[in-house]
Amino acid sequence: RGVKVFEIGEVGVEVSERHGTEGVVGGREEGLEDGVVKVRDGQGGFAGSRAGGWLLRVLMLLLVTLLLLRLRHVLLRRLGWLVRVLVRLLLVVRLLRLRRVLLVVLVVRLLLLVVRLLRLLRVSLVLLVVRLLLLVVRLRRGLRGLLGVLGGR
Repeated sequence: RGVKVFEIGEVGVEVSERHGTEGVVGGREEGLEDGVVKVRDGQGGFAGSRAGGWLLRVLMLLLVTLLLLRLRHVLLRRLGWLVRVLVRLLLVVRLLRLRRVLLVVLVVRLLLLVVRLLRLLRVSLVLLVVRLLLLVVRLRRGLRGLLGVLGGR
């Protein structure tokens, strides 16, 4: 009798008389072959077999493939630029480990990267600055109101 094993994904779940059989449902009376049990997965259902895990992986892979196919023309145009930016960022990070002064360079490059991304997305820089200023004004007003209430004004 001893240990019965039911595989969940890549991990085998062991159930024995010694550890108790809480969370175990079924066996031969459930129509399962001898020595196999269903194990509750802790989320109210039964633990899935390997087939469920593989199905999910295949579906995710298909989804990613479809997205890449749809974005292929954009990716082909922008890929060279993205690779250059990533290489620059990696170089800056590597230099940053050697010298703390280069933090300024990193910040400037990140700002330039943001500006380029905004241009890529065709977002007006002026519009973005105006929105940020409006947000800051609203936050300051809200903070003043909160401080006034807390201060008893």
